[in-house]
Amino acid sequence: MADTVSVILTVYNMESCLRDTMDSVLSQTYRNLEVICIDDGSTDTSLEILEQCARDDGRVTVFTQENVGPARSRNRGLDLASGDYVMLLDSDDLYDHDMIEKLFSRAKETNADIVVCRSVEYDHCTQTVSKAPWTAKVEQIPLKDPFSCGDMNDYILTAFIGWPWDKLYRRSFIEKYSLRFPALNNSEDLYFVFLSLVLAERISFFDEVLIRHRVNRSGSVSNSRTANPTDFYEGICLLKEKLREEPVRYERLSWGFLNWAFDYTLWNIETLPEGAVRLELIQRLSQDGFPEIELMHHGVGYFTLIPDCHERYASLVRELDGAAPCNPRENEKHPRLSYVTAFFAEAQKRGFKSAVGDVVYWLIGKMKAQDSDAQRRAKDRGALLPYVNRCSSEQSDPVKGEHR
Repeated sequence: MADTVSVILTVYNMESCLRDTMDSVLSQTYRNLEVICIDDGSTDTSLEILEQCARDDGRVTVFTQENVGPARSRNRGLDLASGDYVMLLDSDDLYDHDMIEKLFSRAKETNADIVVCRSVEYDHCTQTVSKAPWTAKVEQIPLKDPFSCGDMNDYILTAFIGWPWDKLYRRSFIEKYSLRFPALNNSEDLYFVFLSLVLAERISFFDEVLIRHRVNRSGSVSNSRTANPTDFYEGICLLKEKLREEPVRYERLSWGFLNWAFDYTLWNIETLPEGAVRLELIQRLSQDGFPEIELMHHGVGYFTLIPDCHERYASLVRELDGAAPCNPRENEKHPRLSYVTAFFAEAQKRGFKSAVGDVVYWLIGKMKAQDSDAQRRAKDRGALLPYVNRCSSEQSDPVKGEHR
């Protein structure tokens, strides 16, 4: 008998797009599915849509409950799942008809614990599709397949995005480590996703777009973070605490983890609307109010994995002096544009030939698949430090400024 894939969908007031999502799930070319739908106390017609799907297709089972949020709903789905593999899908996205077949086949070929695919953005209002290459940063992903955290210690938290719906999981792997979502109102995904990536012995990257991720929909979690603005930090703390249970492993991961945590903190503040909540979080960040990120302990110059973090931090702190809110990434057309900016900054200081040499060095290592994690760590940690230090000397460091 063919392996079963458990598809878990948590649903809360999704009537505007739920039917399309369910159609894309039930039309999958891989037919041996167990579709578990958790209606989390919807007040619209979502439950009726799910019940109709269950009547039309015997693979669908619907469970209802009082509203408890996405984390507990997904955990209930995991408790109910009985398949050999699991996908935790969003109930507003659209999935290519052969998505599960392709990911399942790759999982069997590579004996992977996790298989990751690509996605694009689908605008709910305009119904237009936009590329999203930043959802899988190929320059950080090992050439060998499958791979594990040990092959990319510095990049395991930045190569992929901390959402679960673009990943197929082996269910026995999830149960082996008792992986579940923490009870947060937002950012609950990061703990489950990144901890699973760290723990997995075999990860495979399927380099095709298989999902249209719906954006610009009112009522989504990403549009309601203002009510619980520090949940992201709670998620960071929970993940750090768990990773530190293995001191040797955390030592290898710590630089990449802290760089990711700083970038994620900046993003969470940058994407909040103007107002008191945003300013309060900026003030807290500048005064070491998020100590587990270790910003004051290391200084801004430590955070060079994402090249524009220094600029973004300084921009946020200037808002405390009345500067207009600005997200330096707002108009970024390419996800690695910050690397291009850093390249020309280095070229201006050290010379174009030297900067090009750095790029050639990286390309040769990538092509030969001989650029070890240790080499990459030293390269990334050191390459941008001169640029960051120069910027720090040209303007007062916000870490040491009057807002500390």
